[in-house]
Amino acid sequence: MERDDRAHSKTSKVKRNKLIDILIGAALIILCLVLAKSLYDQLSLKHEVSAATAITNRVVSDIRKQNGADVRSLGDKTFQSQNSTANLTAQFKAASKLTGSTPVIERKTVTNSDSNQAVSILYKFPKPVFYVRVIVVKTNGSDKFKLVNLKANTTAKPLLDNKY
Repeated sequence: MERDDRAHSKTSKVKRNKLIDILIGAALIILCLVLAKSLYDQLSLKHEVSAATAITNRVVSDIRKQNGADVRSLGDKTFQSQNSTANLTAQFKAASKLTGSTPVIERKTVTNSDSNQAVSILYKFPKPVFYVRVIVVKTNGSDKFKLVNLKANTTAKPLLDNKY
């Protein structure tokens, strides 16, 4: 009888250990899947931000070249309806003394919602200090970022709201 109890006890321990091993294995598989999904999302986001930065860099380059036509062509319908080529070119000419130096990216902000992805990049022109904020948006279902907002100021603080 005592042998049966010991055998039963060993069998119970073996079953318990197998169950623990299965649970640990399942937890590790779930953890690996979560980490893989997170890595995929990070790589996708990096690609998206790179695409948005290419557009914002083009806008800043066009500002320096005083090319209002190209900046307007990068805008969405609302931006285009609010900004004529002549108006943009005139504003770029007026700011030419402030945008002559090579800008650096001061700040990037990425905002995702159910309907779109917005990327706001604040550029700093060092001499004299001048800031330009460019916001581009890609709506869900679209494959391109469009310029929705362009603002400038001699201080960064008014440009940090990222509203468009």
